[in-house]
Amino acid sequence: MKRPSILKILLRGVCIFFVGLFVYGMCWGILNLVEEEDYLDVDTVDMVRWCDDDYYGRNYADLYDMLTLYDLEGETYDKYWDLVNGYIDYQNYIMWEKAEAAGVEGAASYVKEYYNKVESNAVNCKYPLHEPSLRQFFEEIRK
Repeated sequence: MKRPSILKILLRGVCIFFVGLFVYGMCWGILNLVEEEDYLDVDTVDMVRWCDDDYYGRNYADLYDMLTLYDLEGETYDKYWDLVNGYIDYQNYIMWEKAEAAGVEGAASYVKEYYNKVESNAVNCKYPLHEPSLRQFFEEIRK
């Protein structure tokens, strides 16, 4: 059996050392990044601006995604949730109406339930700015 030369052993040792040093440095950097948590902090001002973009652009599905993804709750975001919840009721009505047309059992009760919710949203609007959108949703499904 042939013995490995000392030069090969030294080269392997040096390579293992540098790979270990690289892995250690990467782990150290990741741990510092996670520990600081600065990369996760987003100002409320930024969140409101992002929500406003979808809100005024009438991208209610994207607005819902933003609100749920970042778990945005509280007074600051109530106006967004009010409109988004009205939009969700409207979309659920459309979905259940299609299910009823396809013959899904029990869909008729959901159609009636969501019709009443959409109507209630249009009549009992909390924010005057939402009234046109919520009324439009109701007008589109009015029978």
